[in-house]
Amino acid sequence: MKTFEESGWQFQFADHWEVIPYDRHRYYRYLSGHGLKGIDFLAWNRREDRLLLLEVKNFAPQDWEGPSPNMTRVLANPEAYAERMIEKFRDSLRLFEIIHRYRARQWGPRNYWHFRDHWIPPRWRTHLPLSIWERAYRLSQGSGAAICLCLWIQLADEVARSEAQHFRKTLEHTLQQGLAKDGFTFLLASPQHPLTDIQIRLAH
Repeated sequence: MKTFEESGWQFQFADHWEVIPYDRHRYYRYLSGHGLKGIDFLAWNRREDRLLLLEVKNFAPQDWEGPSPNMTRVLANPEAYAERMIEKFRDSLRLFEIIHRYRARQWGPRNYWHFRDHWIPPRWRTHLPLSIWERAYRLSQGSGAAICLCLWIQLADEVARSEAQHFRKTLEHTLQQGLAKDGFTFLLASPQHPLTDIQIRLAH
């Protein structure tokens, strides 16, 4: 079991997941100064050979008094918030190619990929490891069906149920419409609508 904390919540991934905190990784930090945004977690499901890009947003009270000061603005315009999330997901996907090109200039990774892809029989190739960055790049060059983009979001308890439902519905529709053009699957999750195969609980 692999455990990570983000925004006051604990995310536990089973052993068949390979996970890195995307926006804390050194590759992302090298590039973030160029205006590119990154999601919170990059996770590869070995069993299904699927990639999960997970962004976590918590508008419930944390270090401040009361709900997040941004929540009122976000609730008032879910379409604009969705567009910002779409940009973040697209930037994160673009980084796969940028990192691939960077690593392709390095002697070690370049020769390993050439050896793996051209000299190893296909039936043995799957047993040789790839870094999660190279795997993410290769999956992103396919149809998009092997990649799921997920926004996990928590609103403050003070938000009226009808307002929360309208916000989530509008947010999900806008994100699905925007990301479907690229062929990717989008999933909106929350404490009330958990992710399968990933345990999420309040951090101590």
